[in-house]
Amino acid sequence: MLLLPIAVGYLVLARTLRYRRISQLQAQHGSTAVRFASLDYKDAQKIIGQMGLYEFPWIFLAGKDFAFLRVSDVFASTPYLTAEGIFRRE
Repeated sequence: MLLLPIAVGYLVLARTLRYRRISQLQAQHGSTAVRFASLDYKDAQKIIGQMGLYEFPWIFLAGKDFAFLRVSDVFASTPYLTAEGIFRRE
């Protein structure tokens, strides 16, 4: 019986906080097509990063970790690949 009020309260809280964050972004960067057209790439990256981090935190952080793992793996295996002649130009 207690589960239903908790679930409804959570949904109301999540909706309120989600739209509060969107309103803050619109106040900061504008909400019209003209204002969006004047954004530079740094502002766009900031908006995408904030929305991704707040809406999908696990996916956002796991993707960042996976990208770092791939980059570090390439550098760790470079001496082996060089010794095998993989990077040799023919």
